[in-house]
Amino acid sequence: PEFGQVPQIPLYDKALNEYAFAFLEDVLKHPDDGVKERYKRLDLSAGSGNRLKEQLLDQGWLEDQVVELGRTRKVLLRLAKEGKLALGLDATNPERASLVHEYWKRFYAQRFQEQGYAVRLEAPRKSGTVDVLAVKNGESVAVEIETGKSDFVRNVKQDLLSGFDKILVVATDEKALGKVERELARAGMIIPDRIEVVLRDRL
Repeated sequence: PEFGQVPQIPLYDKALNEYAFAFLEDVLKHPDDGVKERYKRLDLSAGSGNRLKEQLLDQGWLEDQVVELGRTRKVLLRLAKEGKLALGLDATNPERASLVHEYWKRFYAQRFQEQGYAVRLEAPRKSGTVDVLAVKNGESVAVEIETGKSDFVRNVKQDLLSGFDKILVVATDEKALGKVERELARAGMIIPDRIEVVLRDRL
C-alpha cells in the first residue's frame, strides 16, 4: 500500500495528522538520517520536531536509538511493528537487530559498494548469514557488525568455515571493541591479514 491516506484503524485510536504522516514517511524513506536532517527536510523547528517525534514514540508508531559517531551522536528512528501494521505495511519479518546494528550494516555496505565491491546483505554462509558480504576480483570480505551482545566468536568461526578470504569485525562502540578483541584473542582468532577488528566508521 502507498502512503497518501490516513489509516482507517489508527494506532491506539490516535489518527495521524498530515505532519505526523509526513514524518513517518520520511523515516521510511531516509532510515539513516538523524533528527536534525529530518526536521530540516520537513521544515520543522527543533521544538516542533521534538514534540512530534516524542508523540509518535509515545503512541507506539516509532522506535528510537542513539548511534555514537566519534565525538557526535544522532538519534535513529524506525517504524515499530505496530506502526507498520496500522499503516498496512509488511510487518511479517520483524527487525530483530537494533537500529545501531542496522545503521552500521548499511554504512559498510555502502562503503564497500563505493570501492567497487559487489555487496549482499544477510548473505548465506555455512550456518546462518553474514551481515555484509563484499566481493571484488574474486576476493570475499565478510563484515560482521558487533554490539558485543551476540555470539560473535561463533559468527567468526562460521565465516572461516565458509571460506571467506577476509573477515572484518566492526564493533559499534569502545566497550564492544574491548570485549570482541578479548574474546577473539582468547579463542585464538586474531589472525593477521585474515581477521581484523575495528571500531565503527573505520575501514
